[in-house]
Amino acid sequence: MKIATYVNEKEEVIGFGEPGSIYLYDQVPGGWEGEKITSLALGGAATLSEIRASLRAVASLLEGCTAFLVGETRGLYNVYLEDLGFHTWKSEGALVDQLESVARREDERLKEGESSPSASSCGCGRGRGSGCRSTETCDAPGASRRMAYVDRLQPE
Repeated sequence: MKIATYVNEKEEVIGFGEPGSIYLYDQVPGGWEGEKITSLALGGAATLSEIRASLRAVASLLEGCTAFLVGETRGLYNVYLEDLGFHTWKSEGALVDQLESVARREDERLKEGESSPSASSCGCGRGRGSGCRSTETCDAPGASRRMAYVDRLQPE
């Protein structure tokens, strides 16, 4: 499993309002291997088109990854990440513990048959959520929830 993270120089999970770096972690026997992908600063002066372009560029570097771990995040970032095919996890705490928790939760989510955000962000499995381009209205429970794929990790 691969998980993208947004961290500061201390490798603490942070929100997009702070300058940081995107790392891609790959689960290997006995732990996690991380690789710095790029630095990123999406702070207050960025326009919507700059934010979208930056996230699109980052997504192109994260092949095979559909989970994104970030600290504090706002709707705008969640929507853009969802549209790029990511399931966003919001959390704080030790990075290794959070990676393990996200991996466990992602496995649970996939075992429950929840489709990927890019296939159907509302969870109906028919490709009519915010991540698709269908003009039909989705009638699945919870379909009106635009940010259905932002989960907050709770300490266990």
